[in-house]
Amino acid sequence: MKSLLVIAVLLVSFNVYADDGDAEPSADPVFARVSSDVNMHDAPAGTTISILTAGTRVRILGISPDGWVRVRDGEQKGWVDRHFLGPNITPKFARKPAAAKKCPKTLAKCPLNGCAEANSDHAFFNIAKHGPPSGTLQQLTLKSFAALQKAADKVVGQGADLDEEDRNTIRHLSVDGATLGEGALVEVSGFIVGKPHANSGESVNCGLKTEKNNDIHINIAPTASSTEFAGIVVEMIPQDRDSKWTAAALQKVAKSKKQVRVVGQLFYDNLHRVNGNASSPMNGQPKRFALWEVHPITEFLVCTQSPCDATNDAHWTKLEDL
Repeated sequence: MKSLLVIAVLLVSFNVYADDGDAEPSADPVFARVSSDVNMHDAPAGTTISILTAGTRVRILGISPDGWVRVRDGEQKGWVDRHFLGPNITPKFARKPAAAKKCPKTLAKCPLNGCAEANSDHAFFNIAKHGPPSGTLQQLTLKSFAALQKAADKVVGQGADLDEEDRNTIRHLSVDGATLGEGALVEVSGFIVGKPHANSGESVNCGLKTEKNNDIHINIAPTASSTEFAGIVVEMIPQDRDSKWTAAALQKVAKSKKQVRVVGQLFYDNLHRVNGNASSPMNGQPKRFALWEVHPITEFLVCTQSPCDATNDAHWTKLEDL
């Protein structure tokens, strides 16, 4: 018999910065309380693995776009139907990173886990941002990122921290008959759209300011006339970044409408939500159709010939050599 549920979501109000698509979600967990018995499934619309009884307090672990929410009850994780859930099951947003007061004051002293508490879920998130990528280079298309997002939505969802076990799971996803996931060395081509810019005050970089201490956010889309909603995000991290890799240099490439090729690590930005619908944009969320990124970027090339032959290496020049 299908169970009905009503969940009272125990959330405090949170601030969403409408003009700041890069606002970093806080690491504070989001909880809900089950007010009637409900089935927990092993996957969205999957097999029932247990029953959550009325009054059970669960932690939100992710949201699927097809109406399911991933939760944790004790040590057990599973999916429940969200049709009776409140509308605000989403991470809170904060400009200041967690534990910022305890952070080192220089990038050189900032640890891989940034401001996050060691061995916390947010620490694993920050560590994953650094890479380095591994394995044989895999050439992806932007359509590959759509397929990756569908695979992630079935396993971990969107909009919540992942623990170490979950991060290991998304390293080995089945995508179009192949195994692909976080940590893989990949390459993708496209055009820079929107305005490349430095993030600011992120936990991974110890809450520091200025471009030299922060990741540079770039949106890559299928054509030079595409909107950011049709693209993905790729990021250059500040650690050991070439001095010529700047937002200004990238903006010049964007204005030239030249094709670019990005090489680096595949990374899943699970704390955010997909924001790929231009007719219904989400405040506080970067514009993109998938949460998968190339992050960090290890090589950035620009096609300097016209017409551009994507298969001819002689047509491509490194950003730092332009």
